[in-house]
Amino acid sequence: LIVKQLGLTNAKGVSTPGNKRSAEEQAQCEREAVLPGKESTLYRSCTMRGAYLSTDRIDIGETVKGLARNMQNPTISHMLELKRLGRYLLKFPHAVRRFQLQRFPEAITINADADWAGCLASRKSTSGVVGRFGSHLLSGKSNLQSTIALSSGESEFYAISKGCALGLFLRALLSDWALQVKLRVGTDS
Repeated sequence: LIVKQLGLTNAKGVSTPGNKRSAEEQAQCEREAVLPGKESTLYRSCTMRGAYLSTDRIDIGETVKGLARNMQNPTISHMLELKRLGRYLLKFPHAVRRFQLQRFPEAITINADADWAGCLASRKSTSGVVGRFGSHLLSGKSNLQSTIALSSGESEFYAISKGCALGLFLRALLSDWALQVKLRVGTDS
């Protein structure tokens, strides 16, 4: 529906759902005029479709998060970012999660990382968290941190905290099903 609504059915697909913009590009985008009524509505509608889709598609989560931040006053640059997502979905319309037979894992594995001050306009960091049970992906999230971290260590700490919260939730869920497992949380720092 996103591809169709944006009129991209005959467009060329792209290999990535989004590009990271420089501080100068972000500042220029903020100076642009807001899209007129129908285009703003189209932007919001397609962004929310993307948000719904991102619950199953971990590959577009970061891009959709960025698009959703601009829903109040979308500009032409924001619409171009949305169209890039549409072209990505044109090239990769499906994502498959395979749950193959495996030995019962002894632990839930959480990997957490942060992009310190990744948003060059607000200087806020992004936390990325992935939860796996053996080789099976259970959850993947990309969240903008609500506090501006003063160091990369602080930013990583916030990401690890998010990862621990996810891990404790998943472990409690398995415990409710009478499955006792350990919890492992890892980071690159």
